[in-house]
Order: sequence, then structure tokens, then C-alpha cells
Amino acid sequence: MTCPVCGGANPHEAQFCTSCGVPLGSQGAPDPPEDLPGKLVARDISGLIQETFRVYRAGFQSFLLISLIPQAPLILLSLVPDSRSAAIEVLAVGVSLVLSALASGAMVCAVSQHYLDRPIRAKGCFSRAWGRVMSLVLSTAAFLLAIVGAVAPSLALSNATAALAAVGAFATIIGVPLAIYLAVNWFFFSECIMLERQGPLASLWHSRELVKGGFWRVFGIGAVFAVIGIVGTVAAFAVSLVFEAASPVLGALVYAGAITALLPIMWIGEILVYYDLRVRKHGYTIENLAQEMGEA
Repeated sequence: MTCPVCGGANPHEAQFCTSCGVPLGSQGAPDPPEDLPGKLVARDISGLIQETFRVYRAGFQSFLLISLIPQAPLILLSLVPDSRSAAIEVLAVGVSLVLSALASGAMVCAVSQHYLDRPIRAKGCFSRAWGRVMSLVLSTAAFLLAIVGAVAPSLALSNATAALAAVGAFATIIGVPLAIYLAVNWFFFSECIMLERQGPLASLWHSRELVKGGFWRVFGIGAVFAVIGIVGTVAAFAVSLVFEAASPVLGALVYAGAITALLPIMWIGEILVYYDLRVRKHGYTIENLAQEMGEA
């Protein structure tokens, strides 16, 4: 029997869902709430995509500014293509990753402010994220290291000798699914840090508990947003090549600008899926959100 709320599988004779605890059966199953824009309700994939773009349009300037901050070191780097060293490039990428961790937390605050019908101020959102900077950076590092660690051996061995390439193929069979499993289960650590005040490791485990019982649904939604991201990135790269013919610096700036405009779609979509999971599992409401944002 499939739970009508979280989608978890249960034994046929079960009276309550083992994942979210709601009563099962026609009498106990709650009717899904109406999909209203600007409300915290459970949504299907179509509703999540539509709501993502609606939220983006509503706070376009603020979301774009938050997304721009992590791109700033790379944009500055692109302005001096002939004089940069490998050390400078590594430093710029490192600073950009730290700023990306901060920006992910700031975006959680920004989207939450939107749903609370409060003005979105990028400076205030980054200030909130700065208060959780260590948790955001450490969780981001753990997330990336786990994903890279899962697939790196297969990539390294596949480029080695023929004998080792066979081992690399076997490692790929294990590593890629493991990387996907970790990515889906740990994906919502920023939201857990900013709204539920979880620590670095606790945020990863808490995200896993939130996804539990709905892994394939989250995977499917993530795949759709990933396709949107890939298509947008390829389009941005193609456009940048046109401008690069006139000037490498101009091409790099166009690409950075396109990525800056694309990132909020990914972030907002992620946050809405997090809301959706909590609505389905815990009956999450605007009042709960206001309390967690300290505005109740």
C-alpha cells in the first residue's frame, strides 16, 4: 500500500504509514491541499516548476544579486585572462565555493521571506547566513567530498592500463549509484541548517530522514531540475562562444551572467522541494516557517 501523503511503501495490512505516520485507507487518507501560488502546500512536479518560476519572478532582483555574489571572484578572474596564475585560479575557485555555501543559506532566507510576505533584502539574508557560516561551509565540503570520493576512483582507474580500466568499470558500477544516493539524501542540508538550526553533520543526517520514504520521487524531481540546469548551461556556453569570437573577456562575462541568472532556478526549486517534503511529512505551515525564521 502506498502512502497518499509521502509516497512511502507499506504492508497491505498497515493502518499507519511507517514513514510519516498518517492513517492509511480511504477514510484516514487526507485530501491533498489545493495548489495555491504563494502557499506552503504539497505539489506535484508540474506545480513545483511553475511555483519556482513564479517565486523567481516575484523577487527577481534580490535572487539575482544573491546568485551574483559567488560568481564575483570568477568574473574578476576573467578580466585578467593573460596574467593569472594557477595559484590565483585555485584561490578564486575556493573563495567562490565558500561564497556559494553562504549564498545557498542566503537563498533559503530570501525564499522564506517571500512566503512570509516580507521584503527580501540580500544583505540581511547574507547576514543570517553568515551566522551559520561554519555549518554551511563544513556541510558543503562534506557533501562535495562524499560525491567526488564516490566517483573519483572509477574516473582515475578508467584512464589507466587495460587491466585497471576493468577495475575502474566495476568501480563505476558502484561509485555512480552511491554518488546519486548520497546526493539525493543529503541534498537539503542548507535548509536544515538555516531553518532547523542543525549542525554540519546533523544537517546531512536530518536531510536523509526527510527524504526517507520518498527517495525516488525526490530523485525524479531533481532529475527534471537537473535537465533544466544542463540545458540552460549548454545554451549559456553556446551564446558565450559567439561573444568570445569578438573578445574572450566578453565571452567569459556573458557566460558568468547567464549562469548567475540560471542558479536561482536551481536553488528556489530545491527549497520548494524541501518545503514540500515537510508539508507531506510534518504538516509544515506558514506559522512553522515564521517561527523558524524568528518572526512568529
